[in-house]
Amino acid sequence: MPLIIGRVIAFISCCLYLSVELLTDGRRYLMMFCYILLGIATSSSSILRSYIAAVSATGDRARAYSVFVIANMFSILVGPICQLMFSSIRYPGFVLIEGFLKFHIFSAPIWIATLTNFVSVAIIHYGLKDVDSMNVTNEMGNLFDLENVKALMKRVLSMDLNWPLILLCWLERMLTSLNIASLYAVFSPFFQWVLIGVGVLATIVSVAFIVFRFGNLISPRCTFLIAVSLAIAMYAVSYPYEFISHKMQPYNKTIGSGCDTRQYTWCDTAYGTLWPIFVIPVVTWLGTGVSLAAISLDTTYSKVLGKIDQNIMQGAMVVADDASQILGPVYAASLFTSKGLENAVDCK
Repeated sequence: MPLIIGRVIAFISCCLYLSVELLTDGRRYLMMFCYILLGIATSSSSILRSYIAAVSATGDRARAYSVFVIANMFSILVGPICQLMFSSIRYPGFVLIEGFLKFHIFSAPIWIATLTNFVSVAIIHYGLKDVDSMNVTNEMGNLFDLENVKALMKRVLSMDLNWPLILLCWLERMLTSLNIASLYAVFSPFFQWVLIGVGVLATIVSVAFIVFRFGNLISPRCTFLIAVSLAIAMYAVSYPYEFISHKMQPYNKTIGSGCDTRQYTWCDTAYGTLWPIFVIPVVTWLGTGVSLAAISLDTTYSKVLGKIDQNIMQGAMVVADDASQILGPVYAASLFTSKGLENAVDCK
C-alpha cells in the first residue's frame, strides 16, 4: 500500500506540473510544490529496500541490490533520451486544451512520467507479493501519537543490533550522497554534459554484478574501498592544476556563458580544467564508483540488520541520504560562489 500511495502522489505531482499553464504568474511556486510532492513519492523506495532484503538470499543480496541500482540508473538514461526525442517540439508546441494543456519539449517527459505511474501500480499490485518472512504484525500504531512514537523508538533501540556498524553505514551513505550532490550542484551547470554516459557505465557495472556474481567473488567492503579510491582519483585527476588548465573565460552576453565577475570575485585568478581531463574522471566516478558504493553499502547494511523487519531501519538510511541531498547542494554552491572551484574541490 505505501508504494501505491507513493505512485498516487507522483501522479498528482505530474498533473499539477502539466496544469502550470493555468497560472499567469507565480508558476515557480507551483513547480516547487510539484518537486516537494515528487520527493515525498520517491521516499517510498525505503519499502523496496526492505522488500529486497526479505525476498533475497544472503548470498544473492549484492545481485538483488544491483537490480535496484539498474532501475535507478535506467531512469537517468530515459530522462535525457526523452528530452532528446522531443527536442524538436519547441514551446508552445501542440495545444491540447487552449490555455490549459500543451505538449512540448518541457512537458513531454512529464506526460511519459504520468503514464508510467499506471504501469508502476500494475507491477506493484500484480508483481510484488508478500512472503512469509514479511508477514509481520504492525506494532507501530498511530505515529501521530507521541506515546506511540516513544514506544516505537524504545522498541527499535532495544533490538539486538550492531549499532556502531549501523551508524557507520549511515555516515558513509551521507558522505557518498554529499559528494554526488556537490558534483551535480557545482560542475554540471558549467560543463552542461548529459548523464547518458553515467547511466550507461552504471548499468554495465550493475549487470556485471548480476551476471558474473561479483558480489560473491569480492567482499562488499573491498568493493566500497574501490569506490572510495575512484572518488579520490577523480578529485586528484580533475583538480585544476595550472599545467592542465586554462584561465576562466570571461562572461559573454551573446552566448550566455563564461565566468561573470559581477557574480564571482575569483574569475580573474581561477583556472578551469580542460574539458576531456575533467569530464572523463567525473563521469567514470558517477557511473562506476557511485554504483559500486551503492551496491556494496546496501548489501552490507542489509546484512548488518539481519533477519528483522527492515522497514524502519531502511527508512532511517533514506533519511540520512535525503539529509545529504538537501544540505549538499547548498554547501557546495555556497562554497563555490565564495571561494571558487579549487577551494570547493579541496574541501570535498
